[in-house]
Amino acid sequence: MEGILADADVEGQLEVLVGIIHSTMWREFWEHLRIRVYSFEELGLTSNAADVFVWRACQRRQIVLVTDNRNKHGDDSLEATLLRENHPNHLPVFTLSNARRIRIMKDKAFAAATAEKMIQYLLDIERLRGTGRLYLP
Repeated sequence: MEGILADADVEGQLEVLVGIIHSTMWREFWEHLRIRVYSFEELGLTSNAADVFVWRACQRRQIVLVTDNRNKHGDDSLEATLLRENHPNHLPVFTLSNARRIRIMKDKAFAAATAEKMIQYLLDIERLRGTGRLYLP
């Protein structure tokens, strides 16, 4: 795994989660994993790229996608893409179960639990390949 990518609508949430990780005992694990946070631009994607293109770009580059709850509206939706194209060697998608609670730091305990779950998944990423979608927390 090369890194992680925040979906266009959860960049702020990923920034909060990484900040929590850097300020806690999880920092050592983050540094050990040498995780890089990528941007859409670095992957040659526009912020309104179809889910299927975002997911494929992440799989090609070995990047975990962190998203809000992308749906199954249409053949190029994330859920449809996962159902159609996911294989045992593909990285999972991390889906924030409640992005709003993280972005506005309405619930610091929830944000901390989400960051902890994310780092736990990242530490176990090889075993989690092929699972499709994993929810945080």
